[in-house]
Amino acid sequence: MKTIFLPIFTGAILWMAPVNAFSKTIVVTTTTTLAGFVEEIGGQHVSVDSFTFGPQDPHFVEAKPSFMLKARKADLLVAVGLNLEIGWLPNIIVGSRNPRIAFGSKGYFETGQLIEPMQVPTQKVDRAMGDIHGFGNPHFMLDPTRAQKVARGIANKLSELDPLHASYFTKRAEKLIHSIDLQVPQWQQRIQKTGITHIVTYHQTLFYFINRFGLTHVASIEPKPGIPPSAKHIHGLIKIIAEKKPVCMMIESFFESNSAEKIQNQTGTHFEVVATEINATQNTASYIKLIESLVTAIERCAKDTYPERKLQ
Repeated sequence: MKTIFLPIFTGAILWMAPVNAFSKTIVVTTTTTLAGFVEEIGGQHVSVDSFTFGPQDPHFVEAKPSFMLKARKADLLVAVGLNLEIGWLPNIIVGSRNPRIAFGSKGYFETGQLIEPMQVPTQKVDRAMGDIHGFGNPHFMLDPTRAQKVARGIANKLSELDPLHASYFTKRAEKLIHSIDLQVPQWQQRIQKTGITHIVTYHQTLFYFINRFGLTHVASIEPKPGIPPSAKHIHGLIKIIAEKKPVCMMIESFFESNSAEKIQNQTGTHFEVVATEINATQNTASYIKLIESLVTAIERCAKDTYPERKLQ
C-alpha cells in the first residue's frame, strides 16, 4: 500500500504551486517584457524564464524541445494572448505534457484578457488581409496604462498560486505602477516638445504607444501585416510623409530598415530603429527604460529631421 500511496501523494504536491514559504513559483513567459514584469513583481519568490529573447519577433518563434522542457517544470505560463503566440505556443504546451499550464488551467494566464484591445477587426478576417490578429492588436504592453493593468493581474495570479506571499506581490506591483505613473507626464511633455505629431512604423507594434501619447499613426511600411513593401507602396509612403509632416519613422528592431532608409533619402524624414521589448537592447533592461528609449528615439528623430527646431 505504501508503494502506491507515495507516488500519488508526490504528484499532488507537484500540482500545487509553492507549498511552503521557501519554495519559488516557476514561471515561463512568451516575451521578455512579461518576464520582466513577473520578475519585478515576484522578486525572490519566483523563478522566471522567457521563450523569446528581446530583439526577437514574437510572432515567429520555433517551438524548440528545450522550451518544452522548461514548460514541463513550470507552475505558471504567462502569455500575451490575442493570438500573438498562436503559431508556436500550443506546440510547446502540448509537448511539455504539463497539465499545470494547459489551456484553461489555473497555471495558464493570458494577459490580453486584462485590457481592452485596439484594432479589433470589424469584418471577417481572411488571408488576403495579411497576418491580421482577429482579436485585436496584441502589442498592448507598450501602452503604460495597459501595462499597469497587467502588473496588477500578474500580482493577482501569483497570489492565487502562492497565497503566503500575496501581500508581497501586491506591494511590488503597486510600486511598479507608481513608478510608471511618475514617468508618464514627463514622457508626454517631452514628446509634445519635439513637435512630432505623426508616426510611420514598419508593423503595428507601436500602435498602443502612439495612441497613448496623443500621436497619429499615419502609415506602415508593410502594406499589410506580414507582407513586404513593394516599390509602389514605398512611393505612396513618400507622398504621405510629404503631406503629413512633422513625421518620425520608428522601425521595430526585428524588421529590415532598407525601406525606411530609401524613404529617408527621398524625404529627409529620419528613421529610428527601436526596441519593443524589455532587454531588446542594452538600454532597455526594465519597462521604464524601454518606454524611455522610445521617447528618446522621437527626440532624436525630431532633432535630425528638423534641426531648425529647438527643444525647449
